[in-house]
Amino acid sequence: MVACLAEQQPAAGAWLDYVAAVRDPKPIFEADQTGLKGLLPFVGSSLERNGIDSGKAYQTYARVALVREELRSRIYGEILGAVLAGLDAAHISAVLLKGGALSAMVYPQPSARHNHAIDLLVDEAQIESASALLSKAQFTPGPVTSGAAFHRNFRHSSGLGVGVCTRDCLPAAF
Repeated sequence: MVACLAEQQPAAGAWLDYVAAVRDPKPIFEADQTGLKGLLPFVGSSLERNGIDSGKAYQTYARVALVREELRSRIYGEILGAVLAGLDAAHISAVLLKGGALSAMVYPQPSARHNHAIDLLVDEAQIESASALLSKAQFTPGPVTSGAAFHRNFRHSSGLGVGVCTRDCLPAAF
């Protein structure tokens, strides 16, 4: 993955090494069952950003994945913005976690990061208020699980998942 993370020459060298090892990367991504395909927009973005020639066929394949992810990212951003604005208006403090935070803070092109859901951290005293706010909007509550006191799942009408949790549902390292 040096081809994704490095800049220019190290990235180009890593990409050439990868292509030499697998011959044609497109079938590798297409047949993947481990989540590698989710990195395709990021790979495409990195190849473009670093001016790496990946061949016309692969370049088109990766560019289509990146454009698709850019469109998904717009929907994600609109929903995230509406959720955060609603929480803010209700004076509920929230911290964006996981992929949403990573794409905004780490990725050179945030839309290249595929995000499956919006994950938010709220104060334990505000989880009921946050849940009520989401239920009143376009969000359907998910099934109640054993950790429901600390974590709630919702689904937006678009299909995007929203998870609201308190500090008690985070790993001990936090």
